[in-house]
Amino acid sequence: MSGARAYLVMVVSVLALACGSSKRSDTASGAGGGVEATQTDGGAPDAGADGGASGGADAGATDGGTGAVDGGTADGGTADGGTTDGGTADGGTADGGTADGGTADGGVTLAPAPSQDGWTVYGEAQGLSADVHDASADEGGNVYVAGGDALYVKGPGEPSFHRVDPVAAGMTRNCSSVLDPTNPLDCPNSIPTSQPDAFCPVISVAGGAPGIAAVGLQGRGTDGDNDLDWCLDSGGVDLVAFDGTQVTRTRHVLIASPPHVICESGLNPCPSWDFTWTHGRRKLRQVFRVVVNHLKGSSGYGDVWMGGTHATFSVLIANASSRGWQDPPDQWPDSVSVWEHDHPAITSNSGLFLTGEAWAIAIDPTTGDPWASNGFRTASKRGYGSQSQGWWLPLWPAYNASDQALSYWDVWPDGNLDPIDPAAMDATSAMCFFADGTLWQGSSLHGLAKRAPDGTVSYLGLPSGLGDDVYALACDDSDGSLWVGFGWGGLGRLENGSWSSPPWSLSPILLQPVRSIQIDRWSKPRVVWFSHLQSTDPKTGAVTPGGLTSYSGP
Repeated sequence: MSGARAYLVMVVSVLALACGSSKRSDTASGAGGGVEATQTDGGAPDAGADGGASGGADAGATDGGTGAVDGGTADGGTADGGTTDGGTADGGTADGGTADGGTADGGVTLAPAPSQDGWTVYGEAQGLSADVHDASADEGGNVYVAGGDALYVKGPGEPSFHRVDPVAAGMTRNCSSVLDPTNPLDCPNSIPTSQPDAFCPVISVAGGAPGIAAVGLQGRGTDGDNDLDWCLDSGGVDLVAFDGTQVTRTRHVLIASPPHVICESGLNPCPSWDFTWTHGRRKLRQVFRVVVNHLKGSSGYGDVWMGGTHATFSVLIANASSRGWQDPPDQWPDSVSVWEHDHPAITSNSGLFLTGEAWAIAIDPTTGDPWASNGFRTASKRGYGSQSQGWWLPLWPAYNASDQALSYWDVWPDGNLDPIDPAAMDATSAMCFFADGTLWQGSSLHGLAKRAPDGTVSYLGLPSGLGDDVYALACDDSDGSLWVGFGWGGLGRLENGSWSSPPWSLSPILLQPVRSIQIDRWSKPRVVWFSHLQSTDPKTGAVTPGGLTSYSGP
């Protein structure tokens, strides 16, 4: 997706308004929340005692994606929880036959992955999807891939990926085969006969403790309270366990608050006409980014941070009960241990409440505090990492009621422009931290921004002649280099002020847009994973497949 296309997504999305919601959960599942190392609940292998994902993305740096924005009504910020989902813990065999170039999935012959100088490229010929959105390793070196059409997995040392059978794995089925799968924003009440009879696209993933991962799904609609009821329940996150042979869903996560928790009107007592008070709130359906806290020894180890449509900060709390979390009395089963959402929202000159979309989330390894952007502003939960109940903390920098231009962190300052103007949007698509607390942000419009540990900010453009469209970032502590995925296609490495590139002739996949970059810090040597989207020629309609690239060189 080009920067120009990103503008269109933002402008269209921003027309969606509202912060109320509706009701329930659909499946009841095993453990509390998250992706922790061990936990049992009703016998199903669980990803975490009452919430959390001890394991997952990487300890301090996580990638973002492209920044788009939608509008939505302000929310009260009251957290909620959700019950574990007793879904089928039956396990789906990670189908994909022999992972060595033999046969997989119906006798298709797999070819060896092309490799050169530490670079290896995986595509359809290696059993992968042609449209890879995200990839992440768990702490045991297993790699999970969000391939759009399905989840894929590969164990340590395996040369090819296996496509997970969603039926056998018990993955959540809460999208519809009736609605147009190419238009996830659409959930029309004009098609009331549609039912949640299909699996949602798999668009994000974060590995956790060994054999554990959190899988982000693309539900229907953005945040409209008048959407079909099943649309309000669509998407969310599935927690899965992988034992080296089969993948099993251990619970579903509905990111929602039940009735009688949030009062949008702010009145006391809350009136019956307040939709959120009477029906609950369900906003985060399309989960664009999932990040797991890997800071062992911290209270937040195993927390699963989630962001996407409307919601910038949502968290599935690890070890929730021991940290003082209490679910509301009428909590929905799939929302146990879930703190629902917050966002650094501001208002446009025309009065639109700009909740935006979150593609960029990262955890500061020096504090344990999460940072995230909604495409307009960036903020953090300052102090979260040092408090057992930090989810209640306000966003920092704070909202400024007297001058909203000073609200939160405007990374690329708007000046006198309307915040919704493409020239003013931060359009933050990615962020990552180095071990010393240095934060890098990438924008699909403005290039790169660097925030030093002392808070000073500097800016950097991309290589000459290539525009300033950043899709993904990863901070590589092995040598201090910054990996950058370009929205127009390809990737680069910034090291000591100089740019370098991969061997382009190795595979045409290398030239495809990079949606996500994540680093497996547990493998030796470390491995950098680049997720490539497929692209469509606007003139001819020809589709060029994407795939996945790994780099294990110096």
